[in-house]
Formats: sequence, C-alpha cells, structure tokens
Amino acid sequence: MKQKTMKQQNHDTYTLENFTINVKLKLSALWIVVMFIYVYADIKVFFQPGIIDNIRSGKIAGMEINQMFLLCSAIVMAIPSFMIFLSLFLKPRFNRAINMVLGIVYTLIIISTYFLNGEGDIWDYYVLYNTIEIILTIMIVWHAFNWPKKQV
Repeated sequence: MKQKTMKQQNHDTYTLENFTINVKLKLSALWIVVMFIYVYADIKVFFQPGIIDNIRSGKIAGMEINQMFLLCSAIVMAIPSFMIFLSLFLKPRFNRAINMVLGIVYTLIIISTYFLNGEGDIWDYYVLYNTIEIILTIMIVWHAFNWPKKQV
C-alpha cells in the first residue's frame, strides 16, 4: 500500500465531531452563565460614583437596606444558584416546569430593575448585562419548553 505524502494528507477532508448535549446540561450551563453575569453586573455597580456612599447611608436604588432587603436579595440570588444543581438532578417533568417558571420569573425580575432604579440614569454597561441576562433566561425557558420527548 502506497503511503500518502504530507501534501496529500493535508488535502484529506475531515469533519469535526459534534455531540448532542443533554438538555439538563444545557439548562445547568445557562444558569451558571446567568449567575456569572449577575455577579459581574453587581460588582461593576460599585464603580459608579456615589453608589458606595448610598450603601453606607443605608439606601440602594431608592430602597432601604435592612435585614428584610438583604434576606430577599439573598433568596433571589440563591434560587439560580440552586438551579445549576437542580437542572441536572431533577426528574424531567418537574425539571422542565420549574425551569420554565423560574426562567420567566427571572426575566420579569430583570426587566423590573429598569423601573426600580432609584439612582437616576441606568448606565450602558448595566443595560448590556441586563440584556444578556434576559436573553439567557429566555433561552432557559426555550430549552425547557422544547425538552426532547421520546415515545413510550
């Protein structure tokens, strides 16, 4: 059998392998990205002039920072964190439903931040992060809604 020269080997065509990714992995990965974007957006807020002074005075976005505010914000941020795990381990029917519901809820939460901003103008970076978050949470709803079905 004749061996191919290096030049001939370079002309052979190859196709890259593409694996089908399980919907549970897709949902979990989307929640991970959502959490990273939340964190980056929240950290960048501290770079806006006056924000740290407002926090020190006990107010943020026109709301009083107290135990209830901190508890509620902790719950709102804990749920997507748990969804990273739950998307992998819940049974499909409940998993699909909870991802659709929470994806919609978090899309609405993100949209509502535009109306709850008591600090004045919303900065462009925050609009960018919110837009990305909305796209990601809609993707969560879409992937959950289109969960692959098999005939039994």
